Amino acid sequence: MRNWNVLRSTPASTVYATVDSDRSKDRYRRALLTSLTSATMKGITIMTTVVSVPLAFRYLGLERYGLWMTISSAVTLLTFGDLGLGNGLLNAVATASATGDRLTLRRTVSTAFFLLLAIAVFAVTAFTLAYSHVNWASLFSAKSAVATAETASTCAVLFMCFAFSLPLGTVQRVQLGFQEGFRSNLWQIAGSVLAFVALIMAIHFHRGLPWLVAAVSGGPVLMLAVNWVAQFYWNRPWLMPSWRLFDLVTARSLASRGGLFFCSQVGAALVTQAPTLMIAQFLGAASVPEYGVALKVISVVLLLNAMLLSPLWPAYAEALAISDIPWIRRTFARTLLLALAISVSGAILFFSTYRLLIPIWVSPEVVPTALTAASLSAFAVFNSVRYAASMCLNGCNRLFGQAIYQVPAAVVGILLAAVLHRNSGVGGISLGFTASEFLVALCQLIEIRMFLAASKRD
Repeated sequence: MRNWNVLRSTPASTVYATVDSDRSKDRYRRALLTSLTSATMKGITIMTTVVSVPLAFRYLGLERYGLWMTISSAVTLLTFGDLGLGNGLLNAVATASATGDRLTLRRTVSTAFFLLLAIAVFAVTAFTLAYSHVNWASLFSAKSAVATAETASTCAVLFMCFAFSLPLGTVQRVQLGFQEGFRSNLWQIAGSVLAFVALIMAIHFHRGLPWLVAAVSGGPVLMLAVNWVAQFYWNRPWLMPSWRLFDLVTARSLASRGGLFFCSQVGAALVTQAPTLMIAQFLGAASVPEYGVALKVISVVLLLNAMLLSPLWPAYAEALAISDIPWIRRTFARTLLLALAISVSGAILFFSTYRLLIPIWVSPEVVPTALTAASLSAFAVFNSVRYAASMCLNGCNRLFGQAIYQVPAAVVGILLAAVLHRNSGVGGISLGFTASEFLVALCQLIEIRMFLAASKRD
């Protein structure tokens, strides 16, 4: 704590500069701590992926493994099923924590939790009613008798894990809003380890695909529940969601901001998950691993960028709350250059080694074509730009533009993929969505340039 007499005798401009400097350093410190724990988490994720992918592929075979990837992509598309409330909660927590407004924090967390709980209950009810009326095997292009028999139950397991994670996920948004992503990362590390151990056990006891999916998806959800209890019962009991604190005005505010997040989430989810679904529909589930395995390799680059950049979202929000625009401008320029350096290096390394790496790691059956590899390499570069820009725009509440151009860009990708797959197969579908990612990144860079220019004039 600084001596008040010293501060009182110091010129006001010097005091403000000192405070701003301290807050700037604290943002970087918290972001660095979150990045370090995220690096550990990503490292464990990469190591478990290196072991689990070939293990699961050889155990399940080409079609059943492709079916798993396809259903997982479909469920991942539902991540925007929270209607953007989770991201709206993150921004609200970051802003209120910057000003020390505890009452607003309590109302916001409680309101978001019960809204998400209501969405989860509705989703589970709707899925239960529809379950026996949907031909799941036909929907996901399952051909063999074993794959056909396992499709419905696999869908059920993945959907239930998704539904439970909706209200429980509030704990991660709260931790990120307080710039304590390192706490969330530690629990996710535990979830990854638990999932890996459960997967090994499921394979050892010769369980079917639904059991493997339950092992991999259930472990993280279980640790998410433990994190929720630890956060709201022990770390911040004053923030425990309470129905008495549910507030309609806060709900409308969260819904308004969440709606913008929702639109941008739909576009982002389509770009990342629709390729797998289109490959399964147009070319069959057995063609999915060619794209999916290569995507897992290049995802190492995406994970590195996410690890470094995601902690900056709440930091941008906190900086905006106190009008520290120079910090925002300086930080975005630095992180954009860093993201480009990582992604370009990773893309070159991937394209130079994929023909040697993938046959050794998994199987020669799933080596992608040169077009698929090249488009995924370019996708990684454009994605790094998009991610750096998204963290800045989201933290600065620049949501309207992303809500406008993300979905049309995704539609462009879908249309291109639908045309290009006829002559280029998997590579054509991949190329279509790479073009979509480029369009989004370009629009975001233009929007940030306009925002920073306007802020400088103000």
